[in-house]
Amino acid sequence: MNKIIDFVAVRTALFLLLVIWTVYFLKDVLYAVILSAILFTAVCFVLEKLKNRKNSKAYSMDKLDRQCALLGNKYVIQLYRDVTSPAAEIKGDRYFIEGNEMVYSAYKFSSCGLEDVSAAYRTAKENAVTRITMLVKDADRQAVMLAQSTGLNYTFIKSRKLYKKLKDMRCLPPLVFSRPGNAVSVKNFADIIFNKANLRYYLITGFMLSVMFFFVPLKGYYLTIGTISLVLALITAIRK
Repeated sequence: MNKIIDFVAVRTALFLLLVIWTVYFLKDVLYAVILSAILFTAVCFVLEKLKNRKNSKAYSMDKLDRQCALLGNKYVIQLYRDVTSPAAEIKGDRYFIEGNEMVYSAYKFSSCGLEDVSAAYRTAKENAVTRITMLVKDADRQAVMLAQSTGLNYTFIKSRKLYKKLKDMRCLPPLVFSRPGNAVSVKNFADIIFNKANLRYYLITGFMLSVMFFFVPLKGYYLTIGTISLVLALITAIRK
């Protein structure tokens, strides 16, 4: 509910800000409202595009790759099971079986090797399946050659294919690891200024100062300071 309130409040503040500025320059309320509505639509469109672009850059294949390797095979097999076969039962914390196919996770920082293929082969034989889908960061040439020689049908789901599958299904998991920053970095300073807890203070301050524009002689001063507060609120709202 708080997110919805903040969403509505920020966009209302943005529209108000545009109306006040256009009234200040045009001196005609009707034209100002029409122009503000057009500008408001354009600004919201641009902000949404920038937000999506930022999100796509923040969530790269390499970051998912690193997270999967850090959290291990139990995490990877659950992630894959939940988007492909939710009803399947995970066994041994690294594989599940659907019909005649076994999905087996051998995810780690390095490529899938001979021992990984051998372990999957032994598990498949124990469960009498002939198809093996392996979730891996990558697979070296010797591992692929060994898989082809076993008589079982191996399929390797590598990092890129896993990332694309999850992205297309809109099932990319939340990133839980990030690169630590310096205590006195500009980013940390920005985190303090644009902390979500400050959003409503910026909104209230900006709204009150902007409304004062209609009642005081120093219109330029109140409009400028109110604009700064509302811009800070807008940046705080769209910043992750």
